[in-house]
Amino acid sequence: MLARSKADELGLPCEDFWLFDARVVALLRFDGTTRCPASTSSPTLWRCFGTREAAWHHSVPYDELGG
Repeated sequence: MLARSKADELGLPCEDFWLFDARVVALLRFDGTTRCPASTSSPTLWRCFGTREAAWHHSVPYDELGG
């Protein structure tokens, strides 16, 4: 788990996404009507890969959060 405050401190974006087979990313949009546009754009994929890797690197198991 990565607290939103830590993600903000790291400069990670506030977007939600799902990565599929390292080839497709679905960007989750919540604007009154939930949409999930898919993208195979290399810049979008690399941005999402980088975000995921940074989040995993700085996350901790839920039961270790304390508080």
